[in-house]
Amino acid sequence: MKRTQRPSPLSRPVTRPGLAFQPDAGNQFFGGIAALADMLALTLGPTSGPVMSYDETRRKVEVLDDAATTLRRILGLGRPDLDVGAMLLRGVVWRLEQQVGDGGATAVVLMRALIEEGMRQVTSGANAMRLIEGMRRGAAIALDALHAQSSPVTGERSLAAVARAVMQDDDLAAVLGEMSYLLGADGHLQIESYVAPYLERQYLGGAHYGAEIGSMYFYTEPERKRTVLSSPAVALLDKPLNDAEQAVALLEAAINAGRKSLLIIAPDVSGLRSTCW
Repeated sequence: MKRTQRPSPLSRPVTRPGLAFQPDAGNQFFGGIAALADMLALTLGPTSGPVMSYDETRRKVEVLDDAATTLRRILGLGRPDLDVGAMLLRGVVWRLEQQVGDGGATAVVLMRALIEEGMRQVTSGANAMRLIEGMRRGAAIALDALHAQSSPVTGERSLAAVARAVMQDDDLAAVLGEMSYLLGADGHLQIESYVAPYLERQYLGGAHYGAEIGSMYFYTEPERKRTVLSSPAVALLDKPLNDAEQAVALLEAAINAGRKSLLIIAPDVSGLRSTCW
């Protein structure tokens, strides 16, 4: 049997927006997913390749090797009929990146295969609701099997091997393995690019909070976007700080305690930049 290759959905002429009915609606929905999945599948696996993105504003070419970053550069395929499926896939990978941090390309390949096979089953007369329930049961069984086969990554060499699979760089993987082993699961890594023929690392003792400074005017080192305070008074708030009188009271308390600087940690700080800071 001679196998014919399905033409790319992007090769079809652009049509004006309008109503789409079956089977065109389903084909267009899958076409948008397939267009992005075929591109991102190239970044998957130990022999993966990069994706090049051209920014017309900055006239700069980026070499990307992960699905989440690549999809953030894509705002649309230029065709509304394909954008429905493409943007759904983009949202799935974005949420996965926020929750897990990796695995976008794998999710894209699995999503494409499930949707393609599901459409084939429905077209052949299968009940869509029963098919969805079967997929959910199959996913639960697959997850249980993966959990049973998984083992924790411990030791500097094992951590370096994981980094090597991602970075494809022996020297950088060795450094990341060392840092991950010494800092532990709760450690915070900050990677900065320098024009140098070597790798350098620095360990700083202390705690890291997943937050950001409320205003750029608070930076003591604007070029590094950070603030360094020496022996400050610390105010920990369990409620948002949005009243200037509250901030003034905290400042006065710090001055009365003989402190020259004040660090305020609050769930939210707003409405104070023009009145207090």
